[in-house]
Amino acid sequence: KSLTSYQQVVNELTIDERVIRENLLKVQQNNLIQYSENIKNLSKEEEDKMLGAVLNQVNSLVEAYGKEKDYDIIFGTTLSGNLLYGNDAVDITEELIVEINKSYEGV
Repeated sequence: KSLTSYQQVVNELTIDERVIRENLLKVQQNNLIQYSENIKNLSKEEEDKMLGAVLNQVNSLVEAYGKEKDYDIIFGTTLSGNLLYGNDAVDITEELIVEINKSYEGV
């Protein structure tokens, strides 16, 4: 509305009035951009929360299913890797850390 109003009367305004109105329009434009960015960020945060909740629920279900069926490993396709579930008995993380640390001891 403000831009349309300004365009209708622009030729009738003094230079000082034009500068004032243009500055007000710039402020309104910046406020609109900031508001739009805030809404976008809030939307992203809510989407991340909802997706996180769903993923946590799915991960819990996969883990329970793997334990119930006595599986050692369940593979799948996810954004963070291909392993959906792994029995702690087949977790060799600590063993690998020891070996990696050994290889860097003399470096």
